Amino acid sequence: MRRLLLGLAAGALLAVPALADGPPRRAPAYAQPAPVFSWAGYYIGVQGGYAWGDTEHSIANVATGGWDVNGGFGGVSWGSNWQSGALVYGFSSDFSLASLKDDFAGVGCGGSCFTDVKYFGTSSVRVGYAMDRTLIYVTGGYTYARVEAGIANTINQDTKTRYGWTVGAGVEWAIAPKWSAKLEYQHLDYGDRRNYYVGANSGEVDLSADIVRVGLNYKVDLPFLPRF
Repeated sequence: MRRLLLGLAAGALLAVPALADGPPRRAPAYAQPAPVFSWAGYYIGVQGGYAWGDTEHSIANVATGGWDVNGGFGGVSWGSNWQSGALVYGFSSDFSLASLKDDFAGVGCGGSCFTDVKYFGTSSVRVGYAMDRTLIYVTGGYTYARVEAGIANTINQDTKTRYGWTVGAGVEWAIAPKWSAKLEYQHLDYGDRRNYYVGANSGEVDLSADIVRVGLNYKVDLPFLPRF
C-alpha cells in the first residue's frame, strides 16, 4: 500500500508542469504556395498593328529618291515555348494581310512610282526572361512579303515575293491560365530586288519597315505533338 501511494504521488507531481502549460496546442496549418505560371506549350493567336517604312526605286541606275510607306495590318500567329527556370525559349511565326503602300513622283519615274505590300509574315527564334506571369523577350529570324511595285499605269510594274531578315523585342503578360497578351516591335528588312521594270528601264526596289503590334495568344494541347 505504501508503494502504491508513493507512485500516485510521483505521477501527480509530474503532471503539474504539463497542466501549467495549458491544453495541447495544434500544429500551424500548412499554406500551399501559389503555383508559378508556366510558359511552356504550344499556342495560336491573333495579332495586328501599324507599320511604317522606307522604299526607294532605282530605274536604269538612276535613284528616284526615297519615300515613306505606311499602313495597318492584321492576321494570325502560332508557335511553341520551352521553359527552364526563368529562361523561356522557342519559335514564333505569323502571317498578316497588309495595306502598306504609298506613291512618289520622283526622278526617273516618268509618272508615279509606287510600292504596295500586300501581305507579309515572319518566322523567328524567341528567347526571354520570365517573371512569373510577365515575359520579356527578344526575337530574330526571317521575313517574307508579297510586294507590288513600279510605275503606275505602265508595263513597268510587277508583283514579287521578297525575303529578308527581322529582329525585335516584346513583352507578354499571362492574363488567364491559357490566355496571354503581347506588345511587340520588329524591324523588317527586304533589301534590294531587281527586275521590277522591263527593258531599258530594268531596275530595283529597296524596302524596309518597322512594325508595332499587339496580340492575343491561347495555349493549346496538340495530341499529335510531344507534351511539355
